Amino acid sequence: MINESEEWVDKLVVDMEETIENEGISLTNAAFHFDELDCKKLGLSLDQLNSAIRKATSLGLIKKFTWGKEEKCKLTEEGRARARSCMLRKKDGEPGHSIVINGNNANVQVGNNNVQNVSNAFNYLLEQIDKSSATAQEKSDAKSLMKKFIEHPLVNTILGTAGEALTSLL
Repeated sequence: MINESEEWVDKLVVDMEETIENEGISLTNAAFHFDELDCKKLGLSLDQLNSAIRKATSLGLIKKFTWGKEEKCKLTEEGRARARSCMLRKKDGEPGHSIVINGNNANVQVGNNNVQNVSNAFNYLLEQIDKSSATAQEKSDAKSLMKKFIEHPLVNTILGTAGEALTSLL
């Protein structure tokens, strides 16, 4: 079961993404300042909103910066991916949950409607391995470790059908 603070974070990033889409602003130009009106719109108390902002910042979903005397927030690519995943679940009426793993500018989401995201992330890793200046043996070792990771029973259970598709990539 998803905990309350994760739901607050989801509400926050979805609101930011919907604003970007509805107003036609680019991700780089979109800056947000949250106040009591936003609390009402999101159905959160000010404490819950501030908690969501802190958590979203620590997860790399948003970045804070100062503009003049005001603190603003920007949605990151990772935050946008999470928001879109939440929006898809909401649209499909599915209760699903997501696990977001951030690292090295890659974003992997495991959950409902994310099979393509997982495949894309692993394809990206494979491309980066192939492009690296490592020896053929080091590249082979890295791919072998990835395959071993994907084939692990726990990981395979979590990935479900995406795990089966990924083993064919390696």
